[in-house]
Amino acid sequence: MRRLVNPLNCTRKYRFVTPSRSGKWYADLTEAQRNSARIGAGFYDEKSRRFFAYPGTRLETYDLYSDEAAERRPAFSFGVTGSATT
Repeated sequence: MRRLVNPLNCTRKYRFVTPSRSGKWYADLTEAQRNSARIGAGFYDEKSRRFFAYPGTRLETYDLYSDEAAERRPAFSFGVTGSATT
């Protein structure tokens, strides 16, 4: 499984969003994937360690910066495409 690289000096939070529901924010992408079934966002196969997103599912990320003097930076999101995201 390929790890996501965080080039920014921040803590990244993850959650999945469907057209009708939003998931909780998680500190780890794998944890967000494991809990995605609660909102109907996808399926995480423990055996193969692969995530299968359902149509219309988006992955949102939010960056929490430790430097309080830094300007507020908005959250950004990107869509999950294909049948598997690792």
